[in-house]
Order: sequence, then C-alpha cells, then structure tokens
Amino acid sequence: MALTLATSPALGFKADHVPTTPDSYMHCGNVWRSEGNKNIDGSAYLLELQVEYNATKTLSSFEVLYHMGSGAVVDREKQYNGNVKWDERTSTLVWEGRSWKYGGITMKGLLRPIPTKSQKNLWRYDETQYRNGNKVGEYTWICEPGSNE
Repeated sequence: MALTLATSPALGFKADHVPTTPDSYMHCGNVWRSEGNKNIDGSAYLLELQVEYNATKTLSSFEVLYHMGSGAVVDREKQYNGNVKWDERTSTLVWEGRSWKYGGITMKGLLRPIPTKSQKNLWRYDETQYRNGNKVGEYTWICEPGSNE
C-alpha cells in the first residue's frame, strides 16, 4: 500500500482547513527565537493574544501579553505606539509600532492562519524587532484558541 500526499509549496501537504479570522483569545507557545534572545528570565514562555471586534465584526483592537520567565507580564501596548491592520485577502493581522521609551526601537507583528489537514484552528504569530532600522530580534509562536480564565 502506498501513501500519496498532495504537496503545497508552503507546508508540504494539501490543507483541508484554513481559518479565516482569529478567535478573540488565543494562547501561544514559542517555537523559535533569534540567537541573541536566549536569556530565560528575559524570555517569554507564554503569549496571550486578545483580538476585539466591533459591532460590524471588523477588527477594533489587538493586544499582545508576554508571560516572562521572571514572572513578569509584558503588555506590548504599554511598550509601543502603533497601529493594527487586517488584510482580508490573506487573513493576516499586521501591527507595527515604535517604542514609547526608545524612539529608535520599532516592532512588527504578523498573525496569520496555518492551513491544517484537521479542523484545528491554528495560527502563527511572528514578531520582528528593529533598532534604528536594523533587525535585532525575531520570534515565532504557534497559537490556538483558548480561554482567558
């Protein structure tokens, strides 16, 4: 008996399910971070994403909370002045911001669906940090719907 997989250039298999809008609350686990970001106390072990929609079901806010190894919780909204956009065509949420405290530090975050063979609602969240236009940090998270309780 031979197993045949339909391939897709992005993930290596044909997806049957692609979520189109993120749930209002997701929790995420870190799967990759750049080499310069390996300090355990200064690294996040859990990420919470909170997506809010207005009455017409359009995106109204996006919040990113980092649970750090030191026990601290870091709120990106308190660190960065930015904006959020929703790309309907690619089902991708994009936020970009500049540090309130350090003007030369900027950040960009992308939340996009992960196609899966199952009905699992998985999302990928990537953040890239820049200092004076030079990339200084990258983070990748896999997210799924959860409860904020």
